[in-house]
Amino acid sequence: MSVQGHKTLLYTRDSANGNLFNTEQMSYFIKGLQEGREHYHAPFATLGGFVSGVTGGFFGFWGMTIPTTYVFITGIKTPKINMPLQVSENLLSENEPALPEYGLKYNTTSEFEQTDADIYAPYYNYGYKAAAKDKKIKNAIKGGVIGFIAFVATSYVMISR
Repeated sequence: MSVQGHKTLLYTRDSANGNLFNTEQMSYFIKGLQEGREHYHAPFATLGGFVSGVTGGFFGFWGMTIPTTYVFITGIKTPKINMPLQVSENLLSENEPALPEYGLKYNTTSEFEQTDADIYAPYYNYGYKAAAKDKKIKNAIKGGVIGFIAFVATSYVMISR
């Protein structure tokens, strides 16, 4: 829900689920899910599903095991993330802008300050990969069904001539 640039996240921890994310972590997980659904494309999974569906159609009823096996094999491997987390501001609250520093500053110790991107990247990646894997499996299923139906329809037209 978004009202004038503010996002509302309704979430409570559920220990029975196993994912013990706090609210900030869950917001990055959801951001990863949203971007994974939007930006991940799996054309080769669809094409492979189509080919396995056509091949399975050649074997008739028992040929449906070929596209089913392809879907399981496709679902085993988790896709690589295409979009790393780039955070310019906190997702839940507004950050105050940094004040400019003027003049030269010499510091002998190098300090590493963790940003939101460093802290919450694993949760974002987890959400992105979950959405990408889901999309990849769905594309393989769609391709397999379309390929099987295409083969059956083509063979029916060829036989009826």
